Amino acid sequence: MNRKQSILAATLGTVALVAAMTVTGGAAANASPPDPTSTDPSTQSCWLDVSTQQSLCVPTGEDLIAAVQNEAGVTLVVPTGTSVSGETVTEGRNAAALFSSASTLSATVVSGIYDDINYGGGSFFLTTGGTGCNWTLTNLGTYGWNDRASSFKSFAGCKTALWQNINFGGTHIGYTTNLASFGSFNDQASSWHTQ
Repeated sequence: MNRKQSILAATLGTVALVAAMTVTGGAAANASPPDPTSTDPSTQSCWLDVSTQQSLCVPTGEDLIAAVQNEAGVTLVVPTGTSVSGETVTEGRNAAALFSSASTLSATVVSGIYDDINYGGGSFFLTTGGTGCNWTLTNLGTYGWNDRASSFKSFAGCKTALWQNINFGGTHIGYTTNLASFGSFNDQASSWHTQ
């Protein structure tokens, strides 16, 4: 096979893979971390289901809950009054999401971290379709969230802790339910654990 034929075969293989993923709803695409080269990760709000490893990021200010439901087929169970991607979840918004999700899976939020103190700015939520609170994320940088967090909230009876370095190295803050400001630890977290 000559060089042109090899390039054509590789291109057709890529097109076939993209077509297969489109027909199947793109589930395989949702299972990998976002591509940090596609947009500025420091302006994104994200979601990761720690039990399935599905993830999705959107620009902060966009409706993360709707994006997760539309693109991943997962309904995020988020308490009313919680800030998600810079917007506060209302009771009507939660009811509408749950009502329209008859054919989707649901995932319970166990912890959320925020760019700003007092739970403001961009957000990153860990969810699980499973039970319990013992969940980990060893490297926040994988999702564009290294050294960004300044506050966190815990949900579903869980408690959150953040570490300064990946793989739970260095100093840490937490295990507690909510923390509106990390003080001198602001913008230093690189790994995340709930219990």
